[in-house]
Amino acid sequence: RSCGGATGGLCCALPPSTPGHLAAALPPQPPPLLLPPIPPRAGEEAEGAGLAAPQVGILKRIFIVDVDENGPIVMINPEIIQTDGCQVGEEGCLSIPGYFSEVERPNYVKVKFQNIDMEEVIMEGEELFARAVLHENDHLNGILFVDRLKGGR
Repeated sequence: RSCGGATGGLCCALPPSTPGHLAAALPPQPPPLLLPPIPPRAGEEAEGAGLAAPQVGILKRIFIVDVDENGPIVMINPEIIQTDGCQVGEEGCLSIPGYFSEVERPNYVKVKFQNIDMEEVIMEGEELFARAVLHENDHLNGILFVDRLKGGR
């Protein structure tokens, strides 16, 4: 089942980047020789499930998700290759402190990316993993979770 429900499929129908956003989508990046430093403990105080490089002033297509006991996963030049299903859940964002709202997103994601050793990896997951990957990937395309709310911002 694809997303639908109250938003009429908004989560799956919104293009990766839409004109008029304050932040433009970042183009694919050549493999970095060294990863830029991420501020220590960035996001930990807010108990975030991930952090995208642009949120801390690094204009690279890199994000980190940390949703289970396996620890953080660094995704460089991620590409969403498949989504399916639908889930609705509360999201917040370090870019909009203190604001939370229900967001509809696909329940399943398959993503291709490069790891920190620049090896190509394909991962798939559901629920919180899918939500975190899609949320952080949105940051790379100039989209905030509030853009996914019914009626937009």
